[in-house]
Amino acid sequence: MEDWILKERIDRVLLRLAIPAVVASLAELLLNLGDAFWVSFLGDRSVAALGAGSYIIWIIFSLIDIAESSMISLISQKVGSGEREEANRIFAKLLIFFTLLFTTMVVPGILLSRVGLLTTGVERVVFKKAFSYVSVTFLFLPSMVIFYAVSAATQAYGDTRSPMEATIMTVIMNLAIDPVFILIFKLDLAGLAMASGISRIVGILYIWKRFKNTSGFEIRIFKEEWKIDLKLGIKAVEIGFPVSLGGISFSLIYFYILKIVAHFGTNAVAAMAVGNRIEGITYLFGVGYYTAVATVVGQSTGAGKRERALKAVKRAFLHTGIFAGIMGVLFLTVPDIFGKPFLHEGASLEILRDYLRINAFSQIPMIYHVVLEGAFVGTGYTLPNFFVPIPFWLLRIPLSLYLAFQTQLGVEGVWISMLVTQTLSTILLFVWWMRFFGKNHLSSRLS
Repeated sequence: MEDWILKERIDRVLLRLAIPAVVASLAELLLNLGDAFWVSFLGDRSVAALGAGSYIIWIIFSLIDIAESSMISLISQKVGSGEREEANRIFAKLLIFFTLLFTTMVVPGILLSRVGLLTTGVERVVFKKAFSYVSVTFLFLPSMVIFYAVSAATQAYGDTRSPMEATIMTVIMNLAIDPVFILIFKLDLAGLAMASGISRIVGILYIWKRFKNTSGFEIRIFKEEWKIDLKLGIKAVEIGFPVSLGGISFSLIYFYILKIVAHFGTNAVAAMAVGNRIEGITYLFGVGYYTAVATVVGQSTGAGKRERALKAVKRAFLHTGIFAGIMGVLFLTVPDIFGKPFLHEGASLEILRDYLRINAFSQIPMIYHVVLEGAFVGTGYTLPNFFVPIPFWLLRIPLSLYLAFQTQLGVEGVWISMLVTQTLSTILLFVWWMRFFGKNHLSSRLS
């Protein structure tokens, strides 16, 4: 077994794991920005529809987090303890369990998404475009979970390069198909979802081959490991559900935030849609380190190397803090370079400038929050990932209402509420992490 994750210098391990994962995450971001770019040719209403639909897409990806988080946690710990055959058995059983589980979610997901989008109060044309985008995306849900579950299993073995390659391949294909479906075939946002689904199906073929090479996994159809293991599936859901439920709650809360923002017009909705994607630069960089930290902490936990797990978090804070700080400075000083490729109306651009300048100060808290979530996933103790952020996301609603309407700040009050709640949530999650290992024990190493 390659045990470099447990033996090499922690900075080198983090970079070796994180860089491919960061590249893969930023490739996903490029896809999101590319989608917004092509949709911008259809007008700011279509951009607003993309933003409204994206909150449903976030729910989808939050559900997939159940499979990703549990795969990384359970498999990495077995790999760390030297039980590769058992790790492969867990992979096979969880893959079939999650594929069947997510297939049953397609129709209910489409029906519930319609109800959710209707509650936002966006213009009728915006609703129709958003619903078509979400409906087609749900049709590809089984292929999405397979792609991300196999990628997570590959990362759990310490191979983050192969998922990066698979992601880059799907992104390039996706961006090439987008304009054909959107502008030539006139499929609007439904074409966007079709392009994404088709490219991920192709990506599955690549990542599956790479996973087999990394793990030594062999397909043995109708053998014992391919039978549904309900007990293991429940255990995986127990690990992944708190992470997933946190993301789902975030998305559901954002439906109400969207309703507040919609009060200030479609320009504000479009600006928030683009602002969310721009902040994704910082967030997805953090996701790369989430994967690296989860893998290191998971394997270190499996090998009984507690000190190494703690050090991984400390060094990840340093790496990600530098990047987030740079992004914050750019948001403050040159916000227009981020907005002009996607918004073509002056009112939308002006609102986006305020969004980025205010949220410049939340970039470091946001990325630290992601790193800490990865650390808890690695330990298999994921309750903090649910119980910490949700109260602050709920607080975002009354705080937004108060700041936007009672203090006359307008839509800027919504942006300020995002900054305040993100910062408080990160502080509490960090305190929980310290107490999880022992406050004095950990604080001495993070000083």
